[in-house]
Amino acid sequence: MTARSVAMSVVLDVHEDDVFANLALPSRLQQARLSTADAAFATELTYGTLRWQGQYDAVIEALASRPITQIDPEPLAALRIGMHQIAR
Repeated sequence: MTARSVAMSVVLDVHEDDVFANLALPSRLQQARLSTADAAFATELTYGTLRWQGQYDAVIEALASRPITQIDPEPLAALRIGMHQIAR
């Protein structure tokens, strides 16, 4: 499992299952057995994406020309995480 896949799974869990990121992320990091650097990267991707989600969603929605609610969860999570990597 990579840092990005850990972040993706937690971001999806937060939005699909109303999971708290601060509870889900530590167990995912432990399961993934990432290096310290990769665990830090996954943590920043997860929390940063969730922190800035409102702004990312506004951009995604404008570019997609449709409401966020009409975008499938997996591509939407990937877009949010990708935007976070580009923006920060």
